[in-house]
Amino acid sequence: MSGVWLLLGLLVLAYTGSMLVGGRALRGYGLPSGVEFVLLGFVFGPHLLDLAPRELVLSFEPLLLAALGWLGVGLGVDYGVVGERRTYRGSVAIGVGTSLVVAGFVFAVIYLVGSQIAGPHQSGLIPLALVLAVCLSETTRHAVRWVVERYGADGPVSHLLADISDTDDALPLLATAVVLAMAPRALPWDFAVTIGVTLGIGVLLGLTTALLLGREFRRDETWGLMLGAAVLGIGLAARLELSPMAMMFTFGVTLVGTTKHRKALREMVGATERPVLLPMLVLAGTLIDLEMSWQMGLLIALGLVARLVMRVVAGFGLLAVSKPSRVVGPWIGLTTCSSGALSIAVGILFYIYFPGEIGEAGLLAAAVSALVGELIGPASLRRGLHAAGEIREASLAIDEAPPRRSRTSGVTEEPPASDGAAPSQPSVVIEGEERS
Repeated sequence: MSGVWLLLGLLVLAYTGSMLVGGRALRGYGLPSGVEFVLLGFVFGPHLLDLAPRELVLSFEPLLLAALGWLGVGLGVDYGVVGERRTYRGSVAIGVGTSLVVAGFVFAVIYLVGSQIAGPHQSGLIPLALVLAVCLSETTRHAVRWVVERYGADGPVSHLLADISDTDDALPLLATAVVLAMAPRALPWDFAVTIGVTLGIGVLLGLTTALLLGREFRRDETWGLMLGAAVLGIGLAARLELSPMAMMFTFGVTLVGTTKHRKALREMVGATERPVLLPMLVLAGTLIDLEMSWQMGLLIALGLVARLVMRVVAGFGLLAVSKPSRVVGPWIGLTTCSSGALSIAVGILFYIYFPGEIGEAGLLAAAVSALVGELIGPASLRRGLHAAGEIREASLAIDEAPPRRSRTSGVTEEPPASDGAAPSQPSVVIEGEERS
C-alpha cells in the first residue's frame, strides 16, 4: 500500500467513524476504549495482512505528532467539565491522586522485578518503568459516558466516577513531559529546563490566544487563532523534541481559564476529537509488535496485574471519602479499570521517542490494558450503578427505552421513571462536602 492510499483511507475512516461512534451512536456502535480500531489496525499491520508496513506508517510521524498535540488541546479545553457541568470539589485531587498511586505502584513493581531479571532492557530500566507506569495510569472518561448513555444512569455515584475519570487525564498528559526528558533523542537540556520549557510554551500560547480572542466571539476568527496556535505549539514541540501532548494540554487549560468563551471553545474543539482519534488508533494497531524478549513480556504482564490490583485497592479509599459509593461495595475499584484512547495515544508518543523495546512495550501495554479493561470495566460499572439504584431495571432494555437528556454528560439518554415521578436531584458527598 502506498502512502497516498493509506492517507486516503485514514481520511475516509475519520469521516465515517466519527458518524458511527459520535453522539447518539454511542448507544449502538463503538466500544468506550476504541480498542476495536486498534484491532483493525493490527489486522492491517505486518503481523497479519501486511497492508500497512510499519516503515510506511512511521513516515507519517509528523501527522501522528500533530494528532497527539490536537488531542492534548481538546483534553485541555474540556478539562474539569463533564457535559454541561463543572466537576465537583475534590474530584481533581481524587482523580489525579488515584492515577498517581496506580502509576507509582506499577513503577515499583516493574523496577523491582526488572532489576532481578537479566536482559537487554537493563540499561533503560528506569525509563521503561516510567513508560509503563504512565501508559497504565489512566481511566478513560469514555467508559463512564458509554455506560451512562447506554443505560440511562444518573445519580451521585455516576457523577463521581465521571468526574474522576475526567480529571485523572492530567497525570498521564503532564507526565509525558517528564518521561520525554529522558528520551534518547531529547536535546541535551537540563531535566527541569525541559519540563519548564514544555509547560511554559503552553501557558504562553494560551495567554496569547485568549488575549487575541477579545470580548466578542467570532467563530471563523477563533478557528484561525486555535489552528495557528496549535500549529505553532506542535511545531515547536517537534523541533525541540518536547511533548506535544503536555504542551498543548497546558495551552488548552490556560486558554479556557483566561477567556470567557469557554463553552463555545469546548463545542468547537470537542466536535473534532473523534475524526482525529480514530485514524490514530488504527495507526497504533499497525505499530504493535509482538516480537520481544520474554523478560519484556513478563514485565508488561506484571504491570497489567499491578494496575488491576491497585485499582481495586484504590476503590477502598474511594469508599472512605465518598458516602454514596459505599452502596456499590468494595469492588468499586474495578469500575475504574477501563483505559482507552488516551493511554494508547501516550503509547504512540513513547513509541516515537523511545525506539526499540521500551517504546514497543509502552504501546503494547496500553493496547492490552484497553482490551482487558473492556472486559472488566463497563460490566463492573453497570453492576455498580445498578446496585446504587442509578440504573433501573427498565433501562436495561436499551432498545425499548425512550430518550431523556441527562445532567451527567449533556447527551445522555435515559428512560423515564416507571412510576411517572420526576427523577430526584442527587447530590455528591465527599468528606462532608455536598454539591447538588
